[in-house]
Amino acid sequence: MDKQKKCTFCAELINNEAIKCKHCGEFLENNKHFPTPNLTSTQEKELKNATFAPVVFGWIYLIGMRAHKHSWMIILFLIPVVNICTAIYLAFKGKEIAWNDGKWENFDLFYKRQRIFEILTAVTVIIILVILFFVYATLN
Repeated sequence: MDKQKKCTFCAELINNEAIKCKHCGEFLENNKHFPTPNLTSTQEKELKNATFAPVVFGWIYLIGMRAHKHSWMIILFLIPVVNICTAIYLAFKGKEIAWNDGKWENFDLFYKRQRIFEILTAVTVIIILVILFFVYATLN
């Protein structure tokens, strides 16, 4: 049988050569993450594009996009006015932060998660606008 070691995150036994824990899904410290793949110029441009998901979802975006090293920013969302500034900052830098912090195996996985947040953002904004329209219409 292969030698085993304990996962540094959940303390379950895993294979000695494991890169990622099969129990908790965390990447192991000795193999922080897969080597960051070389990005194409299109992928690099995508990381620099703004996303409005953090403006709508705030701290949920940080957790969902695996931005663990910047989890301290979650506290900033609790402070009035600072939360707006944090959301605007993340709108422009959130993708880069999530890519660098997130331990992504490849860009496609990252991009799919990002698209889910962008679609949820659009749907949420549309629902809010429809509700506001109906409230406004009933008041007049």
